[in-house]
Amino acid sequence: MSTYIIADLHLNADNPVLVKAFECFYNRLLMNDRLIIAGDLFDFFVGLDPEDKIQQQIRTIIRSAAARGIQTFFQCGNRDFLIDKKAADFFHMRLLPEFYVVATKNGSALLLHGDQLCLNDRSFQRFRTLSKNRLLRFIFLHLPLKTRRNIAIKLRKKSLALADERDRSPQIYGLAKAAAEQCLKRTKTKILIHGHFHKFGPHQGEFGEFTYRFALGSWETHFSYVRCDRQHLELVQKPLDKLF
Repeated sequence: MSTYIIADLHLNADNPVLVKAFECFYNRLLMNDRLIIAGDLFDFFVGLDPEDKIQQQIRTIIRSAAARGIQTFFQCGNRDFLIDKKAADFFHMRLLPEFYVVATKNGSALLLHGDQLCLNDRSFQRFRTLSKNRLLRFIFLHLPLKTRRNIAIKLRKKSLALADERDRSPQIYGLAKAAAEQCLKRTKTKILIHGHFHKFGPHQGEFGEFTYRFALGSWETHFSYVRCDRQHLELVQKPLDKLF
């Protein structure tokens, strides 16, 4: 039995290849394996929509995996933070908390999406605060679905417009080392696994002796995952076409 961790697939109707890659990844898993999706499964999620073909496809893929004995767990990201227990049940996933500790052969590892670690981006942190407000979430989810979609599309376009600036200013938009250190200290862990930043790579000793950081990449031309079990604790990235 192995646990696999992926993040930042950003599935949407405009990229059916990624949806197929997601299905093919499941097809490689074995009975009793676990898959943890550490946020941003969707490009954006504004609520359950029975007419949304992508949502139906994702539900079918995960349900088929469940029938083969594969459990799926989900940790909310910044693009699908509106997935609650009802939505998770619809997709046959079990919700995980924002901070989740995973057992590995090298000790306990802290798993989080990663948006908690960009504390220097004050604008984004204000958005995170608003996104956790229960009243605002209630109001938003009771808006017409078309209105919710339009709002999400505008926010997505604004985010894409800042892509170059994010690359030029990692001190603002990148991982805040102090935030990561605090999270590890609070959970008494030395291994950090996260997504969000779309910067794949293993990092050793970044937060002190015997510390490790496994940064998952986004699914675009490549896919990446962490595998952990009694024999493995590895961060892997491969070309997307290797899944087909």
